[in-house]
Amino acid sequence: MKLLFLISTYNRSYYLEKILRQIHDCEHDVCPIVYDDGSDTEHEIENARLCGKYGAVLHTAVKNHGKRGYWNVVNTLFSEVKKAQDHDYYFLIPDDLVFTKDGINEAIRQYEAIQDEKKICLSLVIERERVDSINWTEKKSELKYFGEDSFYLTHWMDMCIVSKLDFYKALDFKMKKVSAARWKDGDVIGSGVGPQITKRLNEKYNLYHVSQSLMYEEEHESKMNPNRTQAYTTQNNLRDRSQLVHVGIASVPERAEMLFKTIDSLRYQADKIYVMLNGYDSIPSFLDDPKIEVFRSQCCGDFGDAGKFYKLMFPKHERYPIGYFFACDDDLVYPGDYVYNMVNEIEKNNRKAVIGLHGITLKLDNYGTLSNYYRDRDVISCLHHSSKNKFVHILGTGAMAFHTDKIRCFSSLEDSLSIYHNMADIHFAISTLQVGAPMLCVKHEEGYLRYLSPKDTIFDRHKNDCSLQTELVNSIRWKLNTIEGQYKLKQHEQVSV
Repeated sequence: MKLLFLISTYNRSYYLEKILRQIHDCEHDVCPIVYDDGSDTEHEIENARLCGKYGAVLHTAVKNHGKRGYWNVVNTLFSEVKKAQDHDYYFLIPDDLVFTKDGINEAIRQYEAIQDEKKICLSLVIERERVDSINWTEKKSELKYFGEDSFYLTHWMDMCIVSKLDFYKALDFKMKKVSAARWKDGDVIGSGVGPQITKRLNEKYNLYHVSQSLMYEEEHESKMNPNRTQAYTTQNNLRDRSQLVHVGIASVPERAEMLFKTIDSLRYQADKIYVMLNGYDSIPSFLDDPKIEVFRSQCCGDFGDAGKFYKLMFPKHERYPIGYFFACDDDLVYPGDYVYNMVNEIEKNNRKAVIGLHGITLKLDNYGTLSNYYRDRDVISCLHHSSKNKFVHILGTGAMAFHTDKIRCFSSLEDSLSIYHNMADIHFAISTLQVGAPMLCVKHEEGYLRYLSPKDTIFDRHKNDCSLQTELVNSIRWKLNTIEGQYKLKQHEQVSV
């Protein structure tokens, strides 16, 4: 497969080497073209050395064009494409980003996954704050699914894309001059290249963004916009980086392929992922990752679906997870903004509530009990539209998060778990009830989470006989914890419905 990479650089030879090395080491027939936009002498010399080392074509400007002349830089790169129209894919990327693991192949795979005749390019970086706003057009972003992949149809592009030759043909292989009038009010705004390309393409074509970044940056000053705050290029950068994101998942062998998809959707959103393998004969190779910690039921005991909380069962342990804890399931695929959105909800509630997308309100009788757990309840499904936030008795532990600084649950439950197996939702709800933590099911759109439809589920096994679940629910007196006023906790006695 022939790949062409277009890269502009200025005084960042250190970062340039990283991306050139990644391109050089991929298994494809690659041609990187580098435009040095008038770097200082030491960087110019180093850039020439790097291009020679990694087989890149180098163009060097006599002086730096800056943001006001950046359209000229892009114009030169586009003219190079016109000379090389025999490549399979074209990457237009900056010098200060690097690909995620196998990001080049994944970018191509995702581009091909978009079954849309009007697609013209796929932007490889997702900036959540910009996705939610209208950029340079009157069109709002839409979340789209193609098979098991999700994308944002944003109708705009930034300068970090993968495409085919048709992208450049549609632009006639050239940029138009950006008028100096653009900066009449100052230099805060950008080069104008992205807006120009967007406006020239968006009426006839569809411009997509990944739902999870395939490239990311390290912290550094922007050479083009030094007065602008650093752009967010991964979901992890959209939060306080001192507060780590921990993910807990339990899995069974027959769902190994599903687990791969679940992990893949969370890998770049989390700092640490804890995976409990119940009954696996061996550890799948895709779990060989420094950020993934694997536990096996053969060594730790089989806690069923509650194994996702194994790391939380020892609150006095020196490695107890401090930060945001996400309980996830091995039959769900999570969108690229999942962690960002859930963290926002946690912070809105001052970290005092457990946040989830799947909520259950119990229909208790006058004695505070119910006859059938699966029948005597109202359910807000994580897979369907929900228009408002609602405090509930129980949250589904496949789409749930909280901050461990304010809420520490699920310790000292080993005995109960051995009797009432595979009832993590109820167990966790009881433990939060005991510490007075509210459970808030937040509004969400249908299709936000992707269900992988396993053949055998806990619900399927117990839907005709939920006597143990009912017994566990009836073992305590339920109260509906809520948050009122300035996050003052108040407990409401649950009456019959």
